[in-house]
Amino acid sequence: MDNCLSKLESIGYRIGQSLVERFTKDGTRFKDELDTMKFICKDLWNFVYKKQIDNLRTNHQGVYVLQDNKFRFLTQLSNGKQYMDYAPKVISTSLLEDNYSGSGAEDSETSRSGQEYSGIRFPVMKDGEIDRATKRQTKWGVKMFKEWLKQREFDPNFEDLSIKILDERLEKFYAELRTADGRLYSTNSFGGIRSSINRHLTSDPYNRELSLFTDAAFHKSNKVFKAIMLR
Repeated sequence: MDNCLSKLESIGYRIGQSLVERFTKDGTRFKDELDTMKFICKDLWNFVYKKQIDNLRTNHQGVYVLQDNKFRFLTQLSNGKQYMDYAPKVISTSLLEDNYSGSGAEDSETSRSGQEYSGIRFPVMKDGEIDRATKRQTKWGVKMFKEWLKQREFDPNFEDLSIKILDERLEKFYAELRTADGRLYSTNSFGGIRSSINRHLTSDPYNRELSLFTDAAFHKSNKVFKAIMLR
């Protein structure tokens, strides 16, 4: 079962990645996290589930809860309890994860009414703990890239590289990146590394106006990235 869940999570991640690249490539950059949440609740949810989120709540301290009262993927589970324990895992937040990369979206929480089991809530962006987790993730991903640059005798301080050179470095990095025992990273870890590098470059103190996900200038590295993700 764990292997099946892992495969489902990987599929969700790849779909989420493709959707966000498709929807945002010609649009303006999100100004803040609220813009991102509105995009998920309206545009993304309507495309995937043919409806908008029923309710979006926030405590104005970095925590958002998305509620869908008739979640399409759960309607077939409403008549019994056989799969209740697995439903929150199967309805993975991987789709959300790539659209709000680094947000720390938790496993979904389901709600019931009698035998009904078709409502679902997604808590997103817990302040404090999630911020710390995101920083750890970013530090880890950046460290991986810097260590690879050192091994290839490149300058590890990649933050000021031109777009062209950065694309070339990332192209080789994605192609060669492996775990300590020589295996490919899981799709979630591999995607997380790219997200970490992007977050590092676009945050203080560098604040570069770029996107490793959607900018056409990174077409070489993204071609390799997508090929690795499909393996």
